[in-house]
Amino acid sequence: MRGAGQRVGDAFDHADERVAGGGEERPSEVPAEAQVTLTVAAVAARLGVAPSTLRTWDRRYGLGPSGRAAGSHRRYTADDVARLETMRRLTLAGAAPSDAARVAANRSPRLVSIEATPTATPSPAPPVFVDDLTLAAAAAKGEESRVRRMFDWVVRDRGIVGAWTDIGEPALDFLANRDPADKPGHHPEALVAGAALAAAQAVVDASTGNPLSSAMAVLYADPRDLPDYVGAHVLAAALVARGVAARVVRAGVDPARLQAHLASGQVGVFAAVGSPPGAAERARDAAEHGDLVVFLVGSRAPVVWLPGVHSVRTYEGALHEIAGVLAPREHSAGEGEVRDGP
Repeated sequence: MRGAGQRVGDAFDHADERVAGGGEERPSEVPAEAQVTLTVAAVAARLGVAPSTLRTWDRRYGLGPSGRAAGSHRRYTADDVARLETMRRLTLAGAAPSDAARVAANRSPRLVSIEATPTATPSPAPPVFVDDLTLAAAAAKGEESRVRRMFDWVVRDRGIVGAWTDIGEPALDFLANRDPADKPGHHPEALVAGAALAAAQAVVDASTGNPLSSAMAVLYADPRDLPDYVGAHVLAAALVARGVAARVVRAGVDPARLQAHLASGQVGVFAAVGSPPGAAERARDAAEHGDLVVFLVGSRAPVVWLPGVHSVRTYEGALHEIAGVLAPREHSAGEGEVRDGP
């Protein structure tokens, strides 16, 4: 179900496009008093908003009724309703109300239909507000392109780790409490995870510099635990952006193979993310290598009281801590002071 979200999102990027060959914007040729007009209640029902919302849009943004009926009551014309529909679609797509109102107010009935706006490369991040509930709602509706666009906006604003912890992971929490019965092919959690993984890959692709350290970080996570596994990929991508080579190892790998990899001399940090099976044991095994620093990441991580094993509750804290070990030149003073363990 990519179409609706894509069209609405792209309309924000092309709000000033005119109909091909249409020239200058022209006002409606039908006088307002001769048009069929609607009441506030009728327009509210049409748009699916409360009448008070329409009054707020009128008061704050000037998107009010321009027609009049007997008794001088103001009524909404077809042109008014078209602008309000634009306002509604853009806000549902994640645009800030003030930005959506600016686009809607400048639109004319002669402009390209929002449903027919051609797809193009998204513009740089517009000033929009996106929260975890809005992201979860878009995923629940199956709006894949809208989910990805919203997540990308937040990545540009707060970074890949900030986007995941602020809206991605909380959105999965919201989705976990929905109706457990999904339609065939409908997987809202996968849409959120896919948006985060695609963003993580983009971060890595954009990091073209050489690693600042010859030693890499190995992040150990359970692929059956979607929040922690995606979180591990997000953290790994952020580390790469900091100049740290990183890999995600799926929990369940043969312990002997894992230990051989850790003993290869190529690994400087081992971090178990969340509570994957055998996390405590793998951490103890890794701690036996005196040249490895071990981290247990997340509020559900096991507690291991051994020298060289550190607990960090947040991804942001883990990013600073691991970068401080493997890329100290990029680790500014005062960062990474969220360590909770010994």
